[in-house]
Amino acid sequence: MQKPEVIHFPIYRKYTNNKRFYKIINTKEFEELQIVGSKTLINHIKATQFPEFVFINDLIEKTGDFTVEISEEEYFQHRIA
Repeated sequence: MQKPEVIHFPIYRKYTNNKRFYKIINTKEFEELQIVGSKTLINHIKATQFPEFVFINDLIEKTGDFTVEISEEEYFQHRIA
């Protein structure tokens, strides 16, 4: 029997269009950077509804081909820009 993979948080993802960046804090909470023109909007989300939990899980699992893993450094380059 195979042990489940242990996930070490935070983990970082981005959309392949480079317009949204994510810091997944845990299975219920994440921070989103949204690039709009020359501005960066920061949203802190705590999941309370099923679709939000599914979204976080999809980010963690890299479901689909719209997200890729990034480094902490890349995330913070956009957060302080």
